[in-house]
Amino acid sequence: MVKKINRTVILIIGFVTILIVGNQIVIRQYEISSDTLLLEYHEMHALQEFKFSLELLQNYCLDTKNQNIHLNKIDSLLANVDLMRINCEKYVTKRHLDLHWDKVLAPYNKLASMSLEYIPVSDYKNIKSYINEIQLVLDNMILETKEEIRETEDRNFTLQKHGTLTLLSVGILFIIIISILSAYAAKNISTPIQELLSTFKKLGAGGKNIRATIKSNDEFEQLASEFNSMIDQLENTTVTLEYVRNIIDSIYGALFVTDNNGVIISCNKTVTKLLGYEKSELINSSITRLFISEDGSNGSESKKNNLLGERLKKYLNESELIKCRNGKTIPVLTTCTSLETNDEEGLIVVVHDITEKIEYQKQLEESKRKTLAAINEAQEVERTRIATELHDSLGQKLSAIFYALQNTLEDKKDTGKIKDIQKLVDETISETRSISHSIMPGALKDFGLCAALKGLVDTTNKLQDISCSFNHYDFETRPNPTIEKVVYRICQEALNNILKHSKASNAVIQLFKSKDLLTLMIEDDGVGFNVEELDANMNKGIGLLSIKERVAFYKGILTINSSPNNGTEIIVEIPCMS
Repeated sequence: MVKKINRTVILIIGFVTILIVGNQIVIRQYEISSDTLLLEYHEMHALQEFKFSLELLQNYCLDTKNQNIHLNKIDSLLANVDLMRINCEKYVTKRHLDLHWDKVLAPYNKLASMSLEYIPVSDYKNIKSYINEIQLVLDNMILETKEEIRETEDRNFTLQKHGTLTLLSVGILFIIIISILSAYAAKNISTPIQELLSTFKKLGAGGKNIRATIKSNDEFEQLASEFNSMIDQLENTTVTLEYVRNIIDSIYGALFVTDNNGVIISCNKTVTKLLGYEKSELINSSITRLFISEDGSNGSESKKNNLLGERLKKYLNESELIKCRNGKTIPVLTTCTSLETNDEEGLIVVVHDITEKIEYQKQLEESKRKTLAAINEAQEVERTRIATELHDSLGQKLSAIFYALQNTLEDKKDTGKIKDIQKLVDETISETRSISHSIMPGALKDFGLCAALKGLVDTTNKLQDISCSFNHYDFETRPNPTIEKVVYRICQEALNNILKHSKASNAVIQLFKSKDLLTLMIEDDGVGFNVEELDANMNKGIGLLSIKERVAFYKGILTINSSPNNGTEIIVEIPCMS
């Protein structure tokens, strides 16, 4: 039998190995395709940035009314354009470089060779022509890149579908084969087991000279042989009453044996240890006098002593307390079962002391109570904090408005006070909006994720010493509201980390939406950090830990690229929800 099982196991392992290898091949192909898609997103981003830098240069040079353009500003814009060009050469694929880049470099070199310190009116058209020529080529490259992204996404979908069908087919085949093998093995096992079971029943019914006959040439035949030998030995062996009594006395619980009327016939040593009675004091007495049932009152002793059969079993099973000789009661768990022999009927009652269990339950309840009390206390503290803030901030300003209005009513000609009131009202409204916006920005609910993120970036640029930009692509329809909230909170947390820790001057937030995937990219030019050290101490970085947990909850992928003095790039990919 072992050999048959071993062959079956080897066959199963072979199929599982094939399934695992096939799965790994599909996963590897999908990873390669995903890497290609990421490179194409980088390429499109670099082209968009290059085009945007040219637009900044064109707008400054052509829209200014003063022909004497500031040299420092021009140098900065040209440096930005050159930086974006170098970035394009880094990320743009070799095929695009070979096909289009010479068309970009030709007008770019002419533009770079011009002296922009002072631009005559006659050169305006040339500058615009060079920039338009470059932008035309960039637009063509962007369109090609978008098409490549779409093709890659389609290839990913096809690969996923074919891989799933292949693995599903192999899995179904595997299940069919396993089912056939299991049925065959079950038959080989169940038949001898049924024969052994039939032999046991005949032996239990009192049959003599019963022997198992199994012909299977495996372990079952050996088992039948050992069983027959055991029967032979049992017929020649007598178990003494003292041996049985020792087993009963070794039982942990208190054990009573009674007749069908509840009169105690026998008990083990645990009874004397638990209750303090001697066996002689309990034998031939009613067991009901020792117990107190669930409701604590079961009438007179005479009524309890008259309980018989199933009513007596029910009473004993429902009893929760047992009385000791000294009058003390002990909480117990009681199990009462019927005992039937050829001579008479009775009951077996097993009692377990559950004092420690109840104590543990009390401790657990106390711990729960303290926990709930702590939670309630924390809630009260938070309510107090919010009330204090409203009182010290909004309350004081509203009070000031009240008294200012009162004074204005007394002196209607004082228009300065009215202006002060307007200022206080504006401050109060602004602060109220700030509190409301920090809880849940209205733009997120009313206008969607892109509008909310743009508002977040605009607020950051106004209030913080950093230049932050936001771009989004392919957002023809809004994602699921839950995903919008998650991405907004992730972006908010990442931006807070940039402001607190990165010492960055510039930050870029980009949002991409494909058919099945939402991609958020956040980059800064700050001090950066060691990603390996962060992975080892993730619990110390509460902000990044929060981002990681949010992404993991929605089965997304978080990628962090950073190193000291080289800025940080965070890429969040979350599947779109319908």
